[in-house]
Amino acid sequence: HAAYRAGRRLHEPAHHPVEVAPGVTVDAWVTLPDAGRWPAPHPLLVCLQGGGTQFGAHWSHELQLLAASGFATLYLNARGSAGYGDAWQRAVCGPRSHTPGRGWGHDDVRDVETVLDAVLAAHPDRLDRARVGVQGGSYGGLVTTWLLADSDRFAAGWAERGPYDLVGLAGTNDESPWFFEAYLGPTVVDDPAAYWAASPLRLARQITAPLCIVHSEQDLRCPVQQAEELFMALKLLDRPVELLRFPGESHGLSRTGSPVHRRQRLELLVDWFAGWLAPGGGGPQA
Repeated sequence: HAAYRAGRRLHEPAHHPVEVAPGVTVDAWVTLPDAGRWPAPHPLLVCLQGGGTQFGAHWSHELQLLAASGFATLYLNARGSAGYGDAWQRAVCGPRSHTPGRGWGHDDVRDVETVLDAVLAAHPDRLDRARVGVQGGSYGGLVTTWLLADSDRFAAGWAERGPYDLVGLAGTNDESPWFFEAYLGPTVVDDPAAYWAASPLRLARQITAPLCIVHSEQDLRCPVQQAEELFMALKLLDRPVELLRFPGESHGLSRTGSPVHRRQRLELLVDWFAGWLAPGGGGPQA
């Protein structure tokens, strides 16, 4: 154990709050890899959380692994995350919900982009703005695909266990229909247009960066059909896309999956971004 600790250093995140709008500050954290081992400027991964959760000063083996693999990481609590009161979390509710907001893909996406721009500007010598990736799971997968469609800031993405077609999801997942009515208001029968407007699948034509879509075959929260639909759309558009399917796993693969699959997932995650965010890019094993 002593030899293990001597050869590996834990990376301490630095708190980096950013004012994204007048009177609105988003908490963010940046972790940098060892400058002695990994020459700057470093590739940067924007890491997004699932719905109804928050980041903070907590341990994450995944973020430590990414830092040890040469990636700087940025994670943040954009509007829509938990921990900052009801109004903050409900900002992503649709305009026809009981607590109206602008909906998914608006304030949350703008917050991520604004924080990213501020962090890159604060570390011009340490972070390479040409080698920025984005990854997230569940709601974070939705935001990942939305960001790729909305911006050219990202060289590659990793979208995991995400909801991409809310019209189809509203009748097939284990939270229907109460979850969607809470966030969008009307049912999918009464207002299918609202569900489609909140679906990043409709933006597939705007996604040009390489994307790895990761899903578990026994996911009941976001059934694997969601990944298949996005994958097929991007294949039809001849985009650089891969689909990784994990058999026998659920929505909680990265936290509660089998040890072999959790390790494989981490290895594939590092390999994906090591390929696409390497100087010159080219993809894994290029």
